[in-house]
Amino acid sequence: MLKVFGRGAAAHPLVDDKERNRVLREVSGLESHRALAELTRWLRSTAIDGSVRPERKAGIVRSLEAAGRVPVRMLAREYLATPRLSKAQEEHLWGGIHGFSAAAAAAYLRCATEIAPDARTAADQKTRVVPIAVHALRALGTQLKWEHMRYGPIDPAVWTELNRLYERLDAAGVARVAVREFPGSPSRTTPEQEFVRIAMFGACSPGSLLPAQIEVADRLAARFARWFRIAPHPGSATPYRIDLAHGSPPARYLGEAVAAPTERFFGADAGHERLLALREEVASLGEAPADLAPGVPASVDVVLEVIDHLAHYWAPRLASRKHPRHGIKSRLTVAWGFEGVLDALDPLASLSFEKRAMESWIVENASAGGVGALVPSIPGEWLQVGCLVAMQPEGGKNWLLGTVRRLTRIDEASAHVGIQTLARSPTPVEFRIQTGNATALRPETGVLLDPGYTEAEVPVLLRTRTSDPGRILVLERDGRRTQLVPMAVTSRGPDYEVVRCRQLVRSDA
Repeated sequence: MLKVFGRGAAAHPLVDDKERNRVLREVSGLESHRALAELTRWLRSTAIDGSVRPERKAGIVRSLEAAGRVPVRMLAREYLATPRLSKAQEEHLWGGIHGFSAAAAAAYLRCATEIAPDARTAADQKTRVVPIAVHALRALGTQLKWEHMRYGPIDPAVWTELNRLYERLDAAGVARVAVREFPGSPSRTTPEQEFVRIAMFGACSPGSLLPAQIEVADRLAARFARWFRIAPHPGSATPYRIDLAHGSPPARYLGEAVAAPTERFFGADAGHERLLALREEVASLGEAPADLAPGVPASVDVVLEVIDHLAHYWAPRLASRKHPRHGIKSRLTVAWGFEGVLDALDPLASLSFEKRAMESWIVENASAGGVGALVPSIPGEWLQVGCLVAMQPEGGKNWLLGTVRRLTRIDEASAHVGIQTLARSPTPVEFRIQTGNATALRPETGVLLDPGYTEAEVPVLLRTRTSDPGRILVLERDGRRTQLVPMAVTSRGPDYEVVRCRQLVRSDA
């Protein structure tokens, strides 16, 4: 209860240990979303209360943030384990986690600023300010990760606060002071390690990963962060740059300008070799480390795919683009999903009873490998990394086949997407599934991709699970009977898989 009578101004309720313990006990009995909502409310009220001494305030914030870790894990587990969330579900789960993380970050930053308003004070008060700064950086990193989970928009204030806090700590000479991650924890970390971990995560194109893969990527960055490097000058092991004086995210360093005093250069350094060693271990054992996705087991395939993605960005020498991009502006008609693709390529082959409405997107750049496009109005819940699209350029009659590889929300209504081209002349075909000596009577429909394959192998687009082990796809075309034997799935999405098949052709006698 607020002390409205007595000495001085009214005290914050949680200053009293008994009252704080009572609140935390009540919160622990609530459903996860309600618990986070209550803790978020208490974090915000504590942060802005000027009557609470900074050291006392920091202790209250720590206890509130610690109480939120379990409900955050519960909501995150549900978010990542549900393949296709409705808008309402996503807002419920995502909003609770993101709101709590943002409130925790703001509260820790407020505490750090009140204890050490400048670099000189931070140097004098390093034992007090460094643990709080580490918690602030972790909360900001969590907020950033969850904004990437929904593919943005990324709040520019997050990078502004990250850069500003690290710059202050670096100027005070305390960025490399090691502290325990949590009370009683055997492992130690530094503000610099936390900052470069977040910077490496941001530089590795999270918008090209699915939410569950983003979680694995974040945990891999945390696992190898102690081997990352950050320096005031560019070098062979630091291919990325970030300017601490601005709120801009990290970017590739192309060596085109003289480094400003506020710029820092960073890279994975020895973390790259250790990442590759982990890949060999996971591939040989056929088992993913449990700590990469606790509560939501990550499959070996998912972990290997994320490692390969990170290995590209963690390499000391960044690979140049395979295909140069060209800026253009034109309209693109888009159909989506496996059934939508069949609607576009061969309306009679689709199994959908209602034809899906097609979208109109704006192409912004193009290359031999794909296109970058603006989605002016996000089309419901289907748009995600990995979804299948058929594309028809304005004025053309041919359809291209592609998959969304990158997604970045501009705001709640629009987004940028990067689409990788799968085929320039996709051809729908009918086939029958042969299992042993039995051949199904009902035909299935698939899509033969571009003819740029060897005579022995054919890439085919199929519905999910069509190529289960033991099945052979039998086609009859142009007087020839062709057997396609599935060899490997090269890519997959929510409702499709691209399968590399060995083809056996036999002329009918």
